[in-house]
Amino acid sequence: MALGEAAARVSEALKSRHPEVPWAELTAFRNVLVHGYFSLRWEIVREAAVNQAPGLEPHIERILKTEFSEQ
Repeated sequence: MALGEAAARVSEALKSRHPEVPWAELTAFRNVLVHGYFSLRWEIVREAAVNQAPGLEPHIERILKTEFSEQ
């Protein structure tokens, strides 16, 4: 949920500079998790957590390095 919440707060300018990150999908998935309650399909949640979320790490590291590193 933290990823989706953070993605929702990223500026549009930063999002446009990093279109390789699925910003809208992260936010939408967070909304499903938070509001889905009894209709969650746990196999989808597990798939996202185990197989998809780790793939975001290189993108996030690159963003932190290029956008927020002290130079």
